[in-house]
Amino acid sequence: MMKYLFMIAIAGALFTSCGEKAKEMGQAMDNIKNIAENAEKVQAQQSDVQKRRDERRAKGDTLAIPYKDLQAYLPASVNGYTAQEPTGESVNMMGMSYSTCARRYTKQGANGEESVEVTIMDYNSQAALYDGAIMIWGAGITVDNDAETTKTLQTDLPYSAALEHYWKKEHRSEVTYALGGRFLLTIKADNQSSIDFAKNVATSMKLAELANK
Repeated sequence: MMKYLFMIAIAGALFTSCGEKAKEMGQAMDNIKNIAENAEKVQAQQSDVQKRRDERRAKGDTLAIPYKDLQAYLPASVNGYTAQEPTGESVNMMGMSYSTCARRYTKQGANGEESVEVTIMDYNSQAALYDGAIMIWGAGITVDNDAETTKTLQTDLPYSAALEHYWKKEHRSEVTYALGGRFLLTIKADNQSSIDFAKNVATSMKLAELANK
């Protein structure tokens, strides 16, 4: 049952976003086929993530990492950019615990300031929020049109999935990693000709260490 509900929900979203152009409709059909073929794989990945969460809870690891500790995973520098002071916060209350941190990196370009922004969120006790954000990432999704390209980004990191997104007209790129069943890492970069720079920033970070926490 989960497999079919999964297919119906995503199929509707894809048809809505792709419009009526023949090429885009064909792409939507390919995506639906990929979802059907990968549904069991995605469910198995979610089972592995849940097992990892259960192991952490058994050890008493139920709270998010303090934001100051999370900031240590932000890049100290990004090539060609000046690092700004990191920001962040931790929130702990009954039934809720999360931490977030971010850092901006800037440089002066021909048309003004250019920036890269890196954000990490720890959803250790908020599994529903984490799972809702990444439900379709493991299904081999691709969306390509005149405005944007979005697709699943392959990663060998444990308990993890990733998505890349490039806005062609605005020259903006974004990569997002779901790590270890608890962390969401987002890297946004403007004035980019491709997704490559944002991905290179991600690979410079300690992603495997986060994924294994």
